[in-house]
Amino acid sequence: EYYNKNILKAYSLYRKANKIAEQVIPQYEKIIEDNPEDLNSHLRLGYIYETRSIVPFVNELDEALKYYLKALDLTTSSSSAGNTGIIIYLNTRVGCIYFNEKNYSQAIEYLEMAEKASPQNVETVYYLGLSYDKIGEIEKAREFLSRVIELAPQSEFAQEAEKKLKKMDK
Repeated sequence: EYYNKNILKAYSLYRKANKIAEQVIPQYEKIIEDNPEDLNSHLRLGYIYETRSIVPFVNELDEALKYYLKALDLTTSSSSAGNTGIIIYLNTRVGCIYFNEKNYSQAIEYLEMAEKASPQNVETVYYLGLSYDKIGEIEKAREFLSRVIELAPQSEFAQEAEKKLKKMDK
């Protein structure tokens, strides 16, 4: 009963958010058409498409990836030093999407870049652990998953990492 109520509430929130997305997507696309270098619009569209893909049966990760990669291209080609945070964020998002699309070597490539720049980033370290596990590099997987637990022992990432490590020990 309680569970169903939550699902209905989540679904109605999703529908509201989706309505807004339907309105803003064309606006951002128009901005990009007029100004292909507009980083903000690429970031926002990537985020919208990635977020919409959380819902079962909706997969717009390829769209998200397209905008994130373009944003990454824009931030790395412009030499402003203030972009480190955005670059870390984008490498993490791209890495996670590649992971979800089961493209593990690509995932590792982007996640490694994020991790080098920000070794404390729990999400990055977690997904690196999972990706290495998927390609059978168990020692590396262990190392990253253990680091998740050290970095943020109370986090959901740590709980998941512990489960994964237990499975690996069997």
